[in-house]
Amino acid sequence: MPATNPTQPHRRVLEKGKPGSPDGRNIKFYGTVLRVGEELRMWHIGSPTRSDLRVCYATSTNGLDWIKPALGLVEFDGNRQNNFVQFDRKDITAILILPEPEDSDPNRRFKMISEVSPNSGSNREAGMTIMVITTHGSTG
Repeated sequence: MPATNPTQPHRRVLEKGKPGSPDGRNIKFYGTVLRVGEELRMWHIGSPTRSDLRVCYATSTNGLDWIKPALGLVEFDGNRQNNFVQFDRKDITAILILPEPEDSDPNRRFKMISEVSPNSGSNREAGMTIMVITTHGSTG
């Protein structure tokens, strides 16, 4: 079911991208929205292909209209003009962003816990899920 705004039933607040874009196949909200100052920041799952599930980023000032900024961090289809958050995995199934505003390094003020697909890579045989904690200065 798509994310909707309770004041405007069934209005999607974030649409998937055009075919060939970082989230052109699918978009999922197994992520986090945080208010940072006057801005809302969303980390969500975007999928350009069936087997490629990555962390994407969007911002909003009102929670209804979202922008997918070109972060310039990850090369995709020959360029870096996309909203992928830099992370080496392509099998992310859920993420949780934890703010740490007291971190003295402004590039480490957000920590991420991610869940990866139990059906990918070396985990396929074991069928296990891995949780990873990492930092991303890209959106700090």
